[in-house]
Amino acid sequence: MKQNSGFTLIELLIALLISSFVIMGTYSLLDSTINAREYFSSQQNYQKIYKSLYQLINDDIISSADKQIRVQKSPMDDNSEVSFHTQNSLYFNQSMGVDVSYYVDDDGWLVREENHKILENPMVIKLINNVNSFTVRGYNGNEYSDRSFETKLLKFNIDINGRKYEVVTGAF
Repeated sequence: MKQNSGFTLIELLIALLISSFVIMGTYSLLDSTINAREYFSSQQNYQKIYKSLYQLINDDIISSADKQIRVQKSPMDDNSEVSFHTQNSLYFNQSMGVDVSYYVDDDGWLVREENHKILENPMVIKLINNVNSFTVRGYNGNEYSDRSFETKLLKFNIDINGRKYEVVTGAF
């Protein structure tokens, strides 16, 4: 009788099956780790966006020279455009009276437009891309209204890629 020192076909198939389970488990663990990392990274980015947007809008509203805030609805969609006069100039990088507007442009960017009589063209800053909706309401003493109002307490509702944010800013 001859003795073979090799493996049988069944032993090789069992080893291949066990190896494939180990490889699939390792891949699954690696994939879920990468997905979790991307999710938490995107959460941090959205928190940074929210905090930066809140700070900018709050500085503009608090520094506004008067209480007259003008809000217009876009004729094309439900987005708002809010305009007011503020002492928070980003262009001049100082306290200087400028007219500021926030709106969503045709490319889906939330825009801050700053204008002053000595500027030849307004300074346009594209703040956030992929804005699905942008609405502004002012507090009239009892509730938030979407008409022009005389208040410095505003509620901004922004939908960015399906994520909804609500920024309440200003003062009485």
